[in-house]
Amino acid sequence: MNVRNREYIAKYNDPALFPFLTKARAKTLLGNQGVPVPETYLVLATKEDLAKLEVFLANAGKFVLKPASGLGGEGIVVVRGRSGATFQTNQGPMTAPEMVAHAQYIQTGAFADDARDDVLVEALVEQDPRLESVVPEGLADLRVISFLGFPVMAMARLPTRESKGKANLHAGALGCGISLRTGRVTHATWHGRAVSRHPDTGTPLVDLEIPSWSQILEIASQAQVGSGLGYVGVDIVLDATRGPLVLEVNKRPGLEIQNANRAGLWKRLRAIEKLVSKGEVEGRTQTAVDLDASNWEAAA
Repeated sequence: MNVRNREYIAKYNDPALFPFLTKARAKTLLGNQGVPVPETYLVLATKEDLAKLEVFLANAGKFVLKPASGLGGEGIVVVRGRSGATFQTNQGPMTAPEMVAHAQYIQTGAFADDARDDVLVEALVEQDPRLESVVPEGLADLRVISFLGFPVMAMARLPTRESKGKANLHAGALGCGISLRTGRVTHATWHGRAVSRHPDTGTPLVDLEIPSWSQILEIASQAQVGSGLGYVGVDIVLDATRGPLVLEVNKRPGLEIQNANRAGLWKRLRAIEKLVSKGEVEGRTQTAVDLDASNWEAAA
């Protein structure tokens, strides 16, 4: 962790950019560059903005309401439909006044590492049906560590009933390491121990193929470069109709991805640094795939 913080985050991520890369601002920045992101309906920054939410709720059916700077998936309300004045959510039935009250609670910073937070209201992502056998509820996401435009490591975070549909490893989601070369799961962990099948569905995890893999790697690299940061974790979801969408660019990605892959990041990052020092930055995604096929030996 110290090496990550000192040699990569501190060295390649300008802290002056951090305040400008909230989830809302990052989505706008990346969307303007052609990176696919879920549509944003509202950003509620002040108590006065809550009136906009009241108007929106009058006719809304499906959407997501969440903290702009939330941690661990907390505070997210997923609305999958409504029956009259009652919304059907992942937190049970909620009325419009209850939704507004929850938004106001988010603004207090209850789910963020700060004294206040903004509220995002955005389009609901519908899980790609090709992953339904390993996503009994909720939404899977894909974390790709991207460094200087090169994808270097990836994992899928698969929700379980224990995690209540959240792709949060600490809440009980699965971490599945993915081969950059093949886009297939090579190893899976659950609560820190190796598993071979999804605990809820019994579906085998090893060799599970992730759809649209080449596109996912390209989008992750594009999002990292577009963010202005050099070392990030790009979180991507697979929508049933729109395909891969970037949810977030994480400025300090955690290291659990190493356990999911049974591999370390340092060798891969050093290989990329060597390439960049020689000016070899063309075809970065394919170069990373080729390095992965050679166990990151070619440029090490």
